[in-house]
Amino acid sequence: MNKIFLNLISIFAVAAIAATATVAYFSDTETSTGNVFAAGTLDLKVDDQDDPNIVSVALNNMKPGDTAQYQWSWKNAGTIEGQPWLEIVNVADDDNGLLEPEKTAGDSEDEEGELSQYLLMKLNAPGSTGYAYPNQPECLDSGSKCPLNTWDDSEIGKSSPWEVWQAIAAGTTNAPMVLEFELPSTVNNIVQSDTVSFDIVFHLDQVMP
Repeated sequence: MNKIFLNLISIFAVAAIAATATVAYFSDTETSTGNVFAAGTLDLKVDDQDDPNIVSVALNNMKPGDTAQYQWSWKNAGTIEGQPWLEIVNVADDDNGLLEPEKTAGDSEDEEGELSQYLLMKLNAPGSTGYAYPNQPECLDSGSKCPLNTWDDSEIGKSSPWEVWQAIAAGTTNAPMVLEFELPSTVNNIVQSDTVSFDIVFHLDQVMP
């Protein structure tokens, strides 16, 4: 009996050694340390300025035949490429009361003015030789200016029907965006004393694949 028991112990010992031997492979490990994910940045600067220091346009004492031109540079001070686009928003007219010449010209509403209907604007896209136009039939003629009120609430340069503006590489500045204004010489007394105000919203979005 003892002999059988010793034989069983020997068998189990050999089996254990054999089992251990079957998994004793060579091995080596290496560790990658210090892994970091960092988000890039988009930082738009207009004429190298941030809000609230963006230069605004102002043209006072206008008369028929006057023209004006303003321009802004777009800089991507971030670390990733950005897609520029623009909004003209909050176009608001004010009659500032009615003068006798305005009444003679047919203006009878002492509420909103008419200047945005007659003040023409043309926009030369940044980094482009082309012009952008509102999605209005009368404004799609190359080289023409369009009434300011037709630009209101438009996402210019972002998608069709607009020309999609060129992306701005990280750390670079695009050619200036140019706004041209004109109060045509054909405009009569209906805009006397009127004012129009509007906001220009500059955007820089991540370029999507």
